[in-house]
Amino acid sequence: MNRTNRNKIYYQTFGIILGLTFFIWLFRGFGILTFLPGLVLWMLILLSIVSGAIAAWQSSRRW
Repeated sequence: MNRTNRNKIYYQTFGIILGLTFFIWLFRGFGILTFLPGLVLWMLILLSIVSGAIAAWQSSRRW
C-alpha cells in the first residue's frame, strides 16, 4: 500500500468519527438521543481529536 492510500484511510477514518460525533451531538441536543450519557460524547470528541492528530502526523511524514 503506497503512502497516499494510507493517508486517505487515515483522513477517511477521521471524517467518519468526526461526522458520527457531530450527528450524535446534534441528535442529543434535539432530545432524540437523550439516553446516551455525556461521557460517550466526550469520548467521541477525544477520539476525533486523536484521529485527526494521527492523520496529520502521518501525512507529514516523509517516508
